[in-house]
Amino acid sequence: MPSRRVMRGVLNNFLSTYMSRYSTFDGYWVFGFIVNHLDKLEIDILSPSIPEKQDARGTAKLLVATKFMEQIRKSGLGSSCVISASVVLSKSSVMRSCIVEDSDRTGFDVTFEACAYIDLGKRYDRSDTVFVAPHDPTLERRSARCSNRSTSQDSEN
Repeated sequence: MPSRRVMRGVLNNFLSTYMSRYSTFDGYWVFGFIVNHLDKLEIDILSPSIPEKQDARGTAKLLVATKFMEQIRKSGLGSSCVISASVVLSKSSVMRSCIVEDSDRTGFDVTFEACAYIDLGKRYDRSDTVFVAPHDPTLERRSARCSNRSTSQDSEN
């Protein structure tokens, strides 16, 4: 079994994967759907609440556990070594502009903070910040991996 110190890499890789374009809702980046209604969202990684309906916020919560466990498996560290883990998403209070895929977009910086406690009593933390613009299907491309192609934008193509 690898050293518990690999938890640093697990958290780093987890955040990179979770914040990436591969975290989707209906084929679009999930965080664009929730940024307008996000102030602070804390999610228990080991037991995220199961959403009543499949919306973007619920998808963001469910992706946490999936992405984290993928990184635990890849590291070779047993999941039983992790006592608790959480991620906190917090939005900056100031809206700003940023060029995203050749478009000037207005949005927010969102900070993702991951924390994990392991069985040896040690705490590991990682954080990263990314610019998130509210979802706009007229400017964004849907992931080719999305099997749900029922929007009017797609039916016109």
